[in-house]
Parts: sequence; structure tokens; C-alpha cells
Amino acid sequence: LVPWYVYLYYGDDRLIRAYYENHKRYIDYLTFRSNNKLLNIGLSDWSHWKTTTPLEFLASSYYYEYARLLSVFASITKNNDDKEKYEKLAKEIKIAINEKYFDRNKFTYANGSQTALSTALYFGIVPAEFKDSVRNVLVRTVKEKDFHLDVGLFGSKSLLNSLTDKNADVAYR
Repeated sequence: LVPWYVYLYYGDDRLIRAYYENHKRYIDYLTFRSNNKLLNIGLSDWSHWKTTTPLEFLASSYYYEYARLLSVFASITKNNDDKEKYEKLAKEIKIAINEKYFDRNKFTYANGSQTALSTALYFGIVPAEFKDSVRNVLVRTVKEKDFHLDVGLFGSKSLLNSLTDKNADVAYR
């Protein structure tokens, strides 16, 4: 993610170009380790307060984000075949996540944890027509915990970014 943030904030694509092949190898490795476009390896949302988030959901969400970013990197480096390949992969991962983990009746992901809901929102996994409903459930879960952030290391970034998007009052409280 560091090359992306350097590019995003400074417009410097040197890290993307220098490590492009490494990124490809990493995503290809994750694809090899995945099962039906879902990934079940990694640390999950460690150092959480009370609620754990399923490893497969979180690992697959990051797998999606990495594949999506690699398609952007391919565009930056003018690798059009790779751009299409990794866009397709990201789309397939997103579909797999939504098919397995999105409850369209409750507007929740995985076990409904703050990390699961906010990660799906932050990475753009939530289908557009459900974003407001999922965000409302996220806000409700924060309020139900008396405004305590029940996340771990990974969830803290996605939760605060997801809340400040439209519910800054909840994030700052």
C-alpha cells in the first residue's frame, strides 16, 4: 500500500514502477492460495477490543483491494493486459465476498462487526444501492457500544474513514 499512498499524496509513481513485478507476484501468490476467490490466510483484525471479525472476510477484502490497486498500477505503467486481468480478478473477488458474506436483509457483512461493516464500505465492496443501509447499521453498532470503537488494528482505519465520510459526529464522539 505504501507505493499507492506515495503516488496518491505526492504524484510520484517511481515506487509503483520499481516494484510493479513484485506486486504482480504477490497477487498471483494470493490467487494461488485462494479458494473460489476467497482468501483465508493472515492475521485478521488483531488487537481487537471485544468482537472478532472472520479471517476469511478480512483477508479476502484486502485481497480485493490489492487486486484493484494492481489494476490501477497496471494502468499507470501502461500494462493494459494486466489492467484488464486484475480488474477482472478484483471484480470476481468482490462478487465472491458479497455472495458469501453480505446479508441483504440485515445489511451486514460477515458477523456484523464494526470492522466487517466498515471494511466493506471503505474498500467499496458494498453494492451502491446498499451503501446507506450498511452505513446506518455501522452507525447503529457504534452507538449500541456507547460510541466505543470495537475494532482491532485493521478495523481502526476503515472504521474512522467510513464514519467520517458521512457521520463525522459519530467518529469524533
